[in-house]
Amino acid sequence: MVKYTEPSTCVDSMRRAVVGMRSRLLRTADGRRFAVRRMRADDRELLEAALDGLSERSRYLRFASPLPRPSRRLLDHLMDLDDHRHVAYAALTPDQSALVGAARYVRLADDLDTAEVAVAIADAWQRVGVGRLLMSRLIMHASRAGVGSLIAVTLSQNGGAKALAYDAGFAPTGSLGLYSNYRMELADARGIPGQHRSVAGSLHTGRVSRRLSRQASRVAKDVVEH
Repeated sequence: MVKYTEPSTCVDSMRRAVVGMRSRLLRTADGRRFAVRRMRADDRELLEAALDGLSERSRYLRFASPLPRPSRRLLDHLMDLDDHRHVAYAALTPDQSALVGAARYVRLADDLDTAEVAVAIADAWQRVGVGRLLMSRLIMHASRAGVGSLIAVTLSQNGGAKALAYDAGFAPTGSLGLYSNYRMELADARGIPGQHRSVAGSLHTGRVSRRLSRQASRVAKDVVEH
């Protein structure tokens, strides 16, 4: 006898299975588990809740303004993902009911070879390796996608963002007023054979590769796949 299942239930089950295949379950330095995957269009409500949940200081450090809550226009911009010009990764609780971190890069309109990165981590999940893991995933994607340079602009008072930039291999390029600027030159992975493209970011020579290797070692110690 064949048991009948409502179509919506089948769709939900298939969706959960696909989500499971596309995410990786990891463990923070203090033992908490979380999943990492590419951000999707249907993550809008999770992102809005996560931004609402940030402390006033964390929102100020992320957006460089006293933002009471995310506007519809801001959310439209953050969710305008196309997996080429604008790419984002999400860190979520194991059941994926809450977003605890996000990292993204957006290619510059007047220079598509350069992309600006940004990272935001929920207050309770800061300084346990989530930001470094998201940043390393973002850098690897950008390298494979042929992005030539990554830049970051942070408030000079944002010590956490500055430490993350240095750990990832960004070099300071100057300051202007309240802001500090950073830049990373990426290897061009387009000429590397297909079976090696996934590790192109760790194969190229020079200072960036050494920094990424050290970063990978630190992340491996702080964030363990489970």
